Amino acid sequence: KDDDVKSQIQKPSTVGDGYVEPPIHPLTLLSLYQSNPYHASACTLKANDILRSGWSLTDPDAATEVRRFLNNCRPSFEYTLLSALLDLQVFNYCTLEIIRDKSGAPVRLGYIPAHTIRVHEDGTRYRHTWDGVNVTYMKDYRYEGEVNPETGEDTDGVGANEVIFISLPNPLCSYYGAPKYLSAVTSILGMKKVQEYNYAFFDNFTIPSYLITVTGEYEDEMILDAEGNPTGKTVLQELIEENFEYIRQHPHTPIVLSIPGGGDVEITFQPLNIDTKDLNFKEYLQELRRDIIAAHMIDPYRLGVGDVGALGGNLAEVARRTYYESVVRPQQRIIASVFTDFIQTHFDVPDTVEFFFNEEDILESDVVKGCTSLVLSGVMTPREVRRRLFNDDTGPDVYYVPPSVTPKPNASTKRDPRLEEKAWQHLIKE
Repeated sequence: KDDDVKSQIQKPSTVGDGYVEPPIHPLTLLSLYQSNPYHASACTLKANDILRSGWSLTDPDAATEVRRFLNNCRPSFEYTLLSALLDLQVFNYCTLEIIRDKSGAPVRLGYIPAHTIRVHEDGTRYRHTWDGVNVTYMKDYRYEGEVNPETGEDTDGVGANEVIFISLPNPLCSYYGAPKYLSAVTSILGMKKVQEYNYAFFDNFTIPSYLITVTGEYEDEMILDAEGNPTGKTVLQELIEENFEYIRQHPHTPIVLSIPGGGDVEITFQPLNIDTKDLNFKEYLQELRRDIIAAHMIDPYRLGVGDVGALGGNLAEVARRTYYESVVRPQQRIIASVFTDFIQTHFDVPDTVEFFFNEEDILESDVVKGCTSLVLSGVMTPREVRRRLFNDDTGPDVYYVPPSVTPKPNASTKRDPRLEEKAWQHLIKE
């Protein structure tokens, strides 16, 4: 019945063989990744943060075969997945190869560089190539048919390996999506131009541009080309340029100019860039850096960029939690849902077996300080705090009473449980 239901959405334009090109060429995105340290660091950090908390499988007793499959990855599943996650940040999509044996059973996962993959318009197969000449075809893990690895056509028997293709949603393209940092491309390129400017300045040994004027009575003549036509450059001009080129290659060398002629000659050196405003230049760099960080929605403190609140307060904790809940966790859920679907369609496991990333405990310093104060003042026990923060019942269940506090002889050793709840709610509200 599902085969009779078809989408009426128009498909994007494709090349002659039906494979869709990404909206932004992957090599262009790769060059951006290699040209800016903040952009590259942001992509790397997000990939690491997604995998940092680790992963698990629900119902581990029923997932023995799945765990064995993941552990077969070379050199490890974590290394393979991290490689794909970095592609996900750079290109907005990533691919993993499901290597199968002769019977078609999955053996292990392998990493495929995302920029070598193209998706077919029907979403059932992929084309993999490094040079556009040597091509290998693979099929989507959801496709029930078999694909010839050499032609990309349907075939009988066990054919090409399968592919897990993961992309993040973006309205620009339903196949590949598009990286969210595209809004900061001008800032990435702007920082590249700044780096090129600084490199040229120091490559010139910080010698500024000069306006050199020669006035007085001197002899000079035009330089002619091989056909006797004027080149627009004089002998004296070429002499001065050669001297400055020599100084650039051999700094701290005196200039010696021999001016032909017997009259008085005056030579003036006037630097052209003495009014460079370094402060505005630094502010421009800071704005470019902020644009890149904002486009990645990353915690700026992870990149070594600090920020201060309106009242001088540190915004690190707020930025860290916002980044985790708005960037890391949503991507973890998307990736986990794809892996769960793959596991449940390729392994004989119950529906209770799911792949998921472990949650990371992000505790704000005010809460930690408040809990410490409650423990040291004898209001809560360490076990009560651990139960509240980590859902963990371990630790000493003893009240620590400060030495300065002397309990009364008739004081009760029992406490109303409502007091604990009241203290905790007071701590959270603060």
